[in-house]
Amino acid sequence: MLRLESVTKNFGKAGVFDVNLHLSHGEIVAVLGASGSGKTTLLNLVAGLLEPDTGGIFLGNEDVTRRPPEKRGLAYVFQDHALWPHLSALEHLLLVMKAPDRALAHHLLGRVGLGGLDARKPHQLSGGQKQRVALARALAARPRLLLLDEPYSSLDPVLREELRLEVASLLRAEHVSALHVTHDPDEALAVADRVAVMESGRIVQVDTPAQVYAQPRTLAAARAFGRLNLL
Repeated sequence: MLRLESVTKNFGKAGVFDVNLHLSHGEIVAVLGASGSGKTTLLNLVAGLLEPDTGGIFLGNEDVTRRPPEKRGLAYVFQDHALWPHLSALEHLLLVMKAPDRALAHHLLGRVGLGGLDARKPHQLSGGQKQRVALARALAARPRLLLLDEPYSSLDPVLREELRLEVASLLRAEHVSALHVTHDPDEALAVADRVAVMESGRIVQVDTPAQVYAQPRTLAAARAFGRLNLL
């Protein structure tokens, strides 16, 4: 579904980003790492918001390395929702649909727990409800791949846990592939089929959450899951 082949980006004194990664159809891969490890850079390269210096980015069999963001068929869910204040929840979905379908838009809002709230605008919604609108909008675009950048970090712990499980279940039900960036190891364990641990612009381990947790290959992979004693 998604392949990054020796994708590099030179940030000068800040270091060099250099990644190989693949993601299968319908798979959720969590990208885990500390702030500054390169997680958001990875998403921006896949989305086309940054252009790599070398290497290739492929969606299926298509080379999209130099393709503009709007031509990649992706959807991006941001940490801050990125909703338009003048549009209702329903209008957010209709705006991104290639062929606006009110019935489908209502269905998607219901799937994310917003049934009956379709006429509300962002200022009339809670933080969790805003993030649900952002997710429904992303799904309404029928993306080939969904990119999520710390989507629950602004929510309270109880709502964060509830929403991330609901979203993971929904993505699997809809067979949507997703690249999910987080610094929260619990979130990675809860939602991902595989975890990619990043450090200093490189992926140091990719494996199932249980395998990375039980048998980290590097100190960075071990630290990604919290405090530890070193011998």
